[in-house]
Amino acid sequence: MMRLFCLLSVCYLWFCGFGGKQEGKVSDSALYVLKDKAYGHISKGEYQETERVCQEILQNTVWGGQEWFYTYALIYQGQARIMLGKTQEGLQDLLGAKRLAEIQHNDSALCSVYNGLGLYEQNVTCDYYRSLNYYRERYGMNRTTSLTIRPIN
Repeated sequence: MMRLFCLLSVCYLWFCGFGGKQEGKVSDSALYVLKDKAYGHISKGEYQETERVCQEILQNTVWGGQEWFYTYALIYQGQARIMLGKTQEGLQDLLGAKRLAEIQHNDSALCSVYNGLGLYEQNVTCDYYRSLNYYRERYGMNRTTSLTIRPIN
């Protein structure tokens, strides 16, 4: 299944993504593919691959419309770095993603950031009280987000 996803991703990038970039800008569709690829790697515990794909996103994101991709790349890279033992770099990534998500009013990204910060406090500093506070913050964000984003009948 992963091979098929990678093959489709490469074909998509070839036809629609990087071939159509102008003035150093990578298309949004190509960045969506890379973001989904990073998510797939981190979901399977492939942290080094996650870090590599996130670096590619960070290098190809252009400010002025593509900050959303930068935010998610920092989230995934931060979580991957923490799991790889690069805890300070991972923490800095997550804090940077938190600032960007707050500026963008991106509640979904903030939920992911709080989850990552909770994991950091739980596994690195062993500060379970702070970890629970981050999880509570994430839970509170999920509740408000799910109440405000409802399907229109």
